[in-house]
Amino acid sequence: MSVQEKRPFLITDAKKDPRVNRLIKEKLDVEEFVIVPLLAHDKVIGVIIADNLFSGNIIDENNVQLLSTFANQAGLAFERAEAHDNLAKKMEELGQAYVKLQETQDKLVRSERLATIGKMAAHVAHEIRNPLATIGGFAHAMCKYPHDKKKVETNAEIIRDEVYRLERILQNVLDFTKPTLPTLRRESLNKVVNDTIILLHKEIEENSIVLRSSFDENIPEILFDSQQIKQAMINILKNAVYSILERQDKTADAVIGISTSLSKKHVKLTVSDTGNGMTKDVLENIFNPFFTTRPGGSGLGLAVTHKIVEDHGGFIEVNSHVGFGSEIIVYLPLQQ
Repeated sequence: MSVQEKRPFLITDAKKDPRVNRLIKEKLDVEEFVIVPLLAHDKVIGVIIADNLFSGNIIDENNVQLLSTFANQAGLAFERAEAHDNLAKKMEELGQAYVKLQETQDKLVRSERLATIGKMAAHVAHEIRNPLATIGGFAHAMCKYPHDKKKVETNAEIIRDEVYRLERILQNVLDFTKPTLPTLRRESLNKVVNDTIILLHKEIEENSIVLRSSFDENIPEILFDSQQIKQAMINILKNAVYSILERQDKTADAVIGISTSLSKKHVKLTVSDTGNGMTKDVLENIFNPFFTTRPGGSGLGLAVTHKIVEDHGGFIEVNSHVGFGSEIIVYLPLQQ
């Protein structure tokens, strides 16, 4: 009854009281005792039975009240102990789940690495097959007509160009795969950007593209690898040039904008173009190795750029609208 009604009962004549269970009568063999439920948030988790067999003192209401108070505290303590045990079990289960998750993640990483290596091997094989075939064909022609000076010179020039092409392919792969960390020096980003513009000025001018630049003179010198950042910017600018040359609307203004500015924690380098713009699918893949929309492109330029910026502790933001052009913003930290 104490469990059912969730309250204490004082029994003064245990042998005659019909509420007392037979097993309790036999085990206790006393006339007087009190039974108090152990409660935890109104849930009975056990009972306490106390008798006066040794003391012989009468059990009164004060004793019942004192025992009830103790039982309430004991009930909460038991509940906390049980909760602690459950928490420990859950933590152990989570630990085991984390280990399994880590193992699964390691397997996935290994699988992705193998897939990337396989993809790279297939890509390199595909890229070098055509130049090698060309070199072989024209070398054979040189052997066949060794006395035809004009033909030999022409074939030699073609072979030379194809060798340069092979070197570029291999350099692109090396740029992406070699684990070269940036050599940080405190330098002016504006100067490096301007030097890069000078390098590509002829290519931009020959394609009748207008270059508009704007530099924030308040930008302080920051730590970065000038050669790597220059390479990253060249990759971005070459993509901008290609996008403008391949746009469908040939009457639109051909403009590339380059600017530097300051944000709260970063220096921003922004390159915009009035090219084709990018679809959602292209935007999601532009930094993936070997993804390219350019015929004959390696698909490594922006992947290398992304790696360089991340190695500097920065990040890249891309905004693009199909038919209107794109904007790539490189964020480099003010402090390393």
